[in-house]
Amino acid sequence: MSHLSSKTLLYLASGPIIPEYQDLPFGKMIFVDRALQEIPFQDDRFEFIQADGLIAIDQLLKRKIKIDYLVSAIAGLFGGGGNYPVLSDFMLGYLSPILNDAFFLVCDPVYYQAIPMKLNPEWGFKCSSVKTTDPNYIYPSLFEYGQRSKNSPKNPDFGIVYKLTRNKTVRSLQVNPGLDIKLIYGSIWDDADQLDLLGISLLSSHEIRRPGRNHFSIAQFFREKGVYDLQGRTIHEIVAHAHAHGLKRIGLSPWMNGEYAEVIQFLRDFNPGCIESIYFYHLHSRDFRQIYELTQQ
Repeated sequence: MSHLSSKTLLYLASGPIIPEYQDLPFGKMIFVDRALQEIPFQDDRFEFIQADGLIAIDQLLKRKIKIDYLVSAIAGLFGGGGNYPVLSDFMLGYLSPILNDAFFLVCDPVYYQAIPMKLNPEWGFKCSSVKTTDPNYIYPSLFEYGQRSKNSPKNPDFGIVYKLTRNKTVRSLQVNPGLDIKLIYGSIWDDADQLDLLGISLLSSHEIRRPGRNHFSIAQFFREKGVYDLQGRTIHEIVAHAHAHGLKRIGLSPWMNGEYAEVIQFLRDFNPGCIESIYFYHLHSRDFRQIYELTQQ
């Protein structure tokens, strides 16, 4: 029996489910796509969710399923009906609570270069490439029709498998004795239940498409989850909103395009009042550099 028989695979924007997938050794495989389809064979290991990726993740979060392999071979952006990159920061951040502390990402970085978008697989994890000789490796070409239809479904020149190991770090910032300030390398969604305010800059204007229902935006999706939109907000406005609503524990994701001098000065000077903590969450090591410099003083 394969060591993968106890593992769960999630394939976002999967396209058609094909009989060859039965040869995969996983104990459970979840395929997500907006296009209605049926599993063309009888196999209890398979599950299909007809939904946009974010809506499907919402369902999986409620079920507290843990994902060992995440597949995104293509995202259907060039004629396949997709309308946003699957491996976007907002997707991986939202997915983070159900990703295992060590998981494998099966993808094609070249596909993302054509968007154009540089795929930077961090998201609060330490990343390394997996060799074809590693027992955890599976060929990305198995999941892409154009590659699978060549002479061999196992094309070593297509795609990459990454191993991502959760690398959450927490650093305290001692600039205001009345306030608990922390810098956290990890997803804000991992701590959503512990925060009174989830501040995220909702920049994406992409639509979430729902079969048979009105479409709505990614920004609207997250607002309905209680997210406070940081776009265009100053730290003064954010804290004033928290004071007005009696919010004690504030979580903030990057929103100032790297310019945090005003934020730093504010943190030093202001009277916290009801606010107990402000935590800065980020998915990439380059974020909040100016604030990190304070931890070295």
